[in-house]
Amino acid sequence: MYPELFIPSAEARLRIPQRPLVEVSDFVCMAMPSTLALLAQDNLLLPPYISQIESLLATLPESISELGLSESQLLLARLDLLFLEHSIVHSGGVPPARLSGIVTEIAHMTARPAGITYEDLIFSNPATDLRHFTVAQVGEAEQDFYLGHQYIEGELSLAITTAFQLSQSGHLSDNSETDLRLIATCLEKSATYMSAFGQRLPRASFQSFARYHDKNPFRPETKSAGGQFSSSIPTLDILLAGEQVPAQVVAYWLNILNFFPVYGQAEFLMALQLSKSGNSIRELIQVTQNQAAIVAFEEIDQQIRAFRGKHYNAVSTHLPDELHTGDELKNFLKERIHISHT
Repeated sequence: MYPELFIPSAEARLRIPQRPLVEVSDFVCMAMPSTLALLAQDNLLLPPYISQIESLLATLPESISELGLSESQLLLARLDLLFLEHSIVHSGGVPPARLSGIVTEIAHMTARPAGITYEDLIFSNPATDLRHFTVAQVGEAEQDFYLGHQYIEGELSLAITTAFQLSQSGHLSDNSETDLRLIATCLEKSATYMSAFGQRLPRASFQSFARYHDKNPFRPETKSAGGQFSSSIPTLDILLAGEQVPAQVVAYWLNILNFFPVYGQAEFLMALQLSKSGNSIRELIQVTQNQAAIVAFEEIDQQIRAFRGKHYNAVSTHLPDELHTGDELKNFLKERIHISHT
């Protein structure tokens, strides 16, 4: 069972260092958060902060490719460099040319955007050596924010794998009810963790660290690292409801596809193909008319609506201004809640 989220603890978090850029990674993990806390009080510290980063970057070879990093190490090195760049720009500074150049290089090497993404924060961020921007209680909340999303993504991954197996089989068997109930259970657990974001994470804490997730103003082609760029629920929606998902919602997802996690992009497109072939789980249930499967599928529909409702409550708590002024976002989030899978 996953630990409770957003509950203060006197125990220090266990760290198992994963530092692909050595001194640079050490700085991001151990020194950067406390330095940013000081910067928030005195912006005159920004020039020496940038100079310190430039000195650290001098320890790296001319090209990151010379380090011979594995794929997972490269993604973590990318995260460290993006944390540095975002820490500067969201403190009112201009990133040095050397840092911008390395970020651009590693973006090309990893075939990912040159700004922090949801994938970076949640999938590339190691649970036992989390990168975070803030300190003290806010820093604890920030780390739980990342861990909570990792827990949710773990449950949704199991649900997606199970849904793919059902969809790809092209038919439902007498044992399919068990698989459908597993999907419902995964969604129920995910909704439980999502509720913690709305109920236990203070708005002030969220806003203190989430500002570093905003898009880099010096890279207009990038976006923020918000949860709307998780591919998991969209993929599950398609596998479950197929072409019953409104066309405008699917069009929105396709428009932001390049900001989904890379592995998730392929899953989403595969789910769309299965849907177009008439293999969504909803359509398979309509063919078999298995009563036990129908009941289990109705439970899935209730749980995914509950998850979306709790997500909407969390957004209402932490980003009320965006919902009040951003009618498009508000309408989109509400529209997703009402997607029917049955």
